[in-house]
Amino acid sequence: MKTLRLAALFGLAGLMTTPLHAQDLNDGNFSKWKDYILTKPEELVWKVAIAWEQNLGQAVLKSIKNDKPILLWVEGGDPQGCV
Repeated sequence: MKTLRLAALFGLAGLMTTPLHAQDLNDGNFSKWKDYILTKPEELVWKVAIAWEQNLGQAVLKSIKNDKPILLWVEGGDPQGCV
C-alpha cells in the first residue's frame, strides 16, 4: 500500500512539472476551433433516429401496446451546459 501511495505521489509530481502548452485563440485559428467545438450534424442523429416521447403517460401506453421497455431520460437543462 505504501508503494502504491509513493507511485501516485511521484506520478502527481510528474504531472505538476510537465509544461502545458496552451494554444492562443486568434484570427488565424478561430475557424479551426469553432469547427472543432460546435456540434456536428452526425453527432445529433440520436435526436431524430429514436422516436422520443415527451409525455411520460403516452410513453407508458405506447410501451405497453408494443411490449417494449421505457428509457427515461431526465436532464436539468441543456446537455451542453447552455442554461
